[in-house]
Amino acid sequence: MKDLFAKQSQWSESDSHSIKKMLTEEYGLQEQPDNIDLSLSIIAEAIKRRVKMVPTVFINGKEIQYPDEIDANGLIKEVEQALA
Repeated sequence: MKDLFAKQSQWSESDSHSIKKMLTEEYGLQEQPDNIDLSLSIIAEAIKRRVKMVPTVFINGKEIQYPDEIDANGLIKEVEQALA
């Protein structure tokens, strides 16, 4: 998973067919028909929220692009403040 995120800039502009091919060939991942509805609902939510990259975290409506905008310690502080 770390490798996939590390290479995100290489595949993020690709079309879905190319991404599926890369996931299959490089990581041995296959699309699971039972998960299609869940995947589509996640994609719909990402589009609705205008998510630009993964991982993106929302805390009380605040969008945080981790780790580009915040490091792990900063994210922990955000969560702790939200829970306080």
